[in-house]
This record gives sequence, C-alpha cells and structure tokens, in this order.
Amino acid sequence: MLENMSSLPALERSAVMISHGSVLSPSSRWYWEGTPAEITASAVAAALEGATDYTLLMPWRGRLAHDATLTGRVESFEFRQQESVLRIRVRFSLWAPRGTHLLSGHVAQAQYPVAEAQAQRIAEAASHGMAEITASVHHWLATEGVAALRAFHAAQNASKTQPVGQTRPAEPAQ
Repeated sequence: MLENMSSLPALERSAVMISHGSVLSPSSRWYWEGTPAEITASAVAAALEGATDYTLLMPWRGRLAHDATLTGRVESFEFRQQESVLRIRVRFSLWAPRGTHLLSGHVAQAQYPVAEAQAQRIAEAASHGMAEITASVHHWLATEGVAALRAFHAAQNASKTQPVGQTRPAEPAQ
C-alpha cells in the first residue's frame, strides 16, 4: 500500500521553491500542479503500478489487508538558482502491516541541471528528476524491499509454528 506522502513544512505549497544559498523562498511566478508530496506520490504510484512482484494500492486504505506500506517524506524539491539545478530528495520507508516494524529505508536523490531560469526548463528538470527518483525507489523495492518483506514474513511464520516458551535448537555449524 502506498500511504500519502508528506514533506517538510516549508514544502507544503505549490509554489516553486527557489534556493538562495541556504534560504528557501517561494516563487511568486511559478507553481507546480500540486505540492511536492502530491507530485511525488503520483509519480511513484505511476511507476510502481506495473510492478510484477507486488500490487500497489493507492490511495491509502488502512483497513484493507496488506503485506506492507510504503511511506515517503519529501525533504527537498527546490530550484537552486546559484547552481542552476533542480534538487529533489525523498526518504522512503517500507513498513510491515499496520506499521508495526520498519522493514527497510531508502533515500532517493536527484539533481538535474536547469539551462535557463524559465518555467519550462524548471518543469523539464523536475520531470527528469522524478524519473530518477521513481527508478531508484522501484529498484530498491524490487531488491531490498521485497527481500526485507520476505524475511519478515518468514520470521513471523517461524514464530507461529514454535510453541510458546521454547527456543529453536541451534543449527549445527558447517
């Protein structure tokens, strides 16, 4: 299941954030079609819908049976004017059902050059950056995420078959 993405409070707006050194300020001319968290959730959902190892459920429905929940927090989604780059950073977490155990974490980052400080160029950089982010999260889920989920379920199944108060005998050394 893909839970709604969140972002740092300064990024909870649709204005393009422009970085002047370490200070962010919202553009008064350029706006995204949604907040960075909404854009990221939509891009990740679109990229993961065709996956063969799992079925993506979105929007979040906590009462449905599910094997894991993917969450994300957008930490950076900004046009760095001095460097002429668009920078995106998203921290993903894969949780066991009902958020009981953190299975795996991943930080996806992208930095894409912006040829000119124009709306179309910034939008193109964001598109390329989101493509890098979604490819990164897809690879992480297909490798580490699925492996962590399988290990979690194997451990859960092993604990269900073992009587309470007994420990499993040690495996012989080979």
